[in-house]
Amino acid sequence: MSEPRPSDETKRYDLFLREGAVYRPFWRLRDRGIMLTAGGLEWNTGGIARRCRFSDIVRVRLETAHIPRSGDFGNCVIRFHRGLTLVVSSLDSWGTPDDDRIGTYVAFVRDLHAWLDPNDRTRIRFLAGNTEGRYQFTMLATILAAIVFAVLPLGLLAYTGEMEVLLVLLAGIAFVCPLVRIARKNKPRNYAPDRLTDDLFP
Repeated sequence: MSEPRPSDETKRYDLFLREGAVYRPFWRLRDRGIMLTAGGLEWNTGGIARRCRFSDIVRVRLETAHIPRSGDFGNCVIRFHRGLTLVVSSLDSWGTPDDDRIGTYVAFVRDLHAWLDPNDRTRIRFLAGNTEGRYQFTMLATILAAIVFAVLPLGLLAYTGEMEVLLVLLAGIAFVCPLVRIARKNKPRNYAPDRLTDDLFP
């Protein structure tokens, strides 16, 4: 459970982060660790110390994503004044979903929202899911995947009746179902900072 912002406490979260666009390719995540302080957020990127006040935040976006055969992960995308974007995630350093970091990620997101004062909660835009353009692209890709990995094998099974095709169909369903679930979770929407529901997290 998140706690109201104390006057002098600092909390550190062992999460990997990066600056820049959330969808920008990367080889490894090298920057690790972010702190909540009474004054705002502090972190290091490329050996450079960063500090931004809560009043510098203009937008927070929460996203959930899935990597086949690896699992789900969350991104908390924080946009500041002057265009700086910080992405805090539950990935490991190789960009792979890390179940051991999900609890820390959830705690960070809940505490971040709890430590914002009423004026900040009114001013900041709180968004969940993908952008509209990316959501439409994801839905199209999910539909195509369903056709290729589920509908076509089902038709083949009805035509041939072969057991091998049934196995392909089951594997296709197992592949497509997480994609459908994540696509639905990432439907663009607003959320209330004082009501963080489970569908906002991995």
